[in-house]
Amino acid sequence: MPILRRQPLWYPERPVHERPCADVGLISYRYRGPYGWVMIGAKNHDDALNEAHRSCDQVLTANLEVWDATAERYVKTSFK
Repeated sequence: MPILRRQPLWYPERPVHERPCADVGLISYRYRGPYGWVMIGAKNHDDALNEAHRSCDQVLTANLEVWDATAERYVKTSFK
């Protein structure tokens, strides 16, 4: 018998890399790696880059995007 996986309640019509995936208390990020998107749940930008470094050898801040709940899409991060 096949295992049925339930879609999350948020944006079931969107692919996984186009919706937030972080658990409660974390911010949803995604990093553009050499083979596709790396979905990340982190506390801040630096934590997200550390998590991205676990999946990719070379990490660039320009490839990191954060989920904007108001716009309901990922946007480029801005480091100040």
